[in-house]
Amino acid sequence: MRFSDLFEIRSGVPIRQAYEKMAAGGTLVIVPKAVDVQKGIDYSQIKGLDITFKPAHLLKGGEILFCTKGTIKAAVYEQQEKPCIASSAFLVLTPKANVYSAYIAAFLNSEMMRENYRSATNGATIPSLPISYVRDIEIVLPPVEKQTFAVELLNLYNRKIALLNRRTELENGVKNVLSKKIFTGDWV
Repeated sequence: MRFSDLFEIRSGVPIRQAYEKMAAGGTLVIVPKAVDVQKGIDYSQIKGLDITFKPAHLLKGGEILFCTKGTIKAAVYEQQEKPCIASSAFLVLTPKANVYSAYIAAFLNSEMMRENYRSATNGATIPSLPISYVRDIEIVLPPVEKQTFAVELLNLYNRKIALLNRRTELENGVKNVLSKKIFTGDWV
């Protein structure tokens, strides 16, 4: 199925104020640096503006934020207490069909799709995907139960990789302490 059949696709909101000058109040603005491919949206990094936005701009839980400018990545928005909007670096995908949003985000973040983005991006210095490209993305969509299982399986592998990386860091730390003791004569 094509994304245009599965989602309402709209652009994020252009923000004229620099992110660094935003405050903690008002309507929260999700920017690309708050999104991590593995961890999703880090809501603790989100700042706000004391501006009222149109209801159509406000995010709803389960929508997919697809950053199509700069580092291309996707995450699922979880409803927050304060109203939130996505900056213009994102396309907001609102499911029309029965899809598991985390499955779509995982698909968009997959290495297979990253290879496709390389050939489709516009702009020499900052990669950018046109909305027409996103509308035409094709996906094989299994039943929701299988989508959920696939995401759980991928999350387990991501957790395993994170644990293996942590183990390597700890072992390197032990080696560094041992090296220091050896080369300073503390082990004799």
